[in-house]
Amino acid sequence: MVRNVSTMPIESAAHASAGNAVTNFASLINDWIAFGTRDRRLARLAEQFGVLYLSPDLH
Repeated sequence: MVRNVSTMPIESAAHASAGNAVTNFASLINDWIAFGTRDRRLARLAEQFGVLYLSPDLH
């Protein structure tokens, strides 16, 4: 007999893992920016992930 099994812990873990991946990627973008890149493609990419981009000219 098959019982109802909640998948919430699995779904929550997958969601948390995806969130961590986005956070880690955003952190990587911030690191690139901190080293003074002037690449506007990174600025656009950062915006997609909600990362505040400050041009090196504004530092």
